[in-house]
Amino acid sequence: MKGHRTDKGDLVIQHYKCRIENRAVRPFLLDGEPVSSFKAPATQKGKEKLYVIKNGSTFCYVGITSTPMAQRMRVGFNPQAGTGYYGYQWRNLQEIDMFVWATELAREEVEAIEAELVFTIKRRTGRWPEFQTEIHFHNPPGKQATECRGVAEALFRRLSKLKTGPKQST
Repeated sequence: MKGHRTDKGDLVIQHYKCRIENRAVRPFLLDGEPVSSFKAPATQKGKEKLYVIKNGSTFCYVGITSTPMAQRMRVGFNPQAGTGYYGYQWRNLQEIDMFVWATELAREEVEAIEAELVFTIKRRTGRWPEFQTEIHFHNPPGKQATECRGVAEALFRRLSKLKTGPKQST
């Protein structure tokens, strides 16, 4: 499984601090540096991305997209009445930590890692992500399934160690 680590074996994860204002996610820090918008690779169309939302140390949501993050956030903040899509349940928070992992892996592999990460969060914390309302499962064959679980464990360890802001009440 290539395309998910640097040559040193590290997972490359963008850490955004974002404000939620006027039904929009507004990044203001990227890896501790001031920003006013998402930056590549989070902005790349067609590139698979797994993203994790945290409120303090609480995991709130795990999702995937191949669209630019700003576009994905717009969709998530605009529920569609009558369609069954309710939008992001965490949209009432004022500030979040968002972690974006962009990868060259195929969509099916990223879906498998997404599901494994959500299950890893449940297994390791005793709780499902606070606002997770669905999970898409994809069962890759044989060795690939073990590799997906390994990537999910590595992501969990990294995301658990990274410093986040204080938890807000919902």
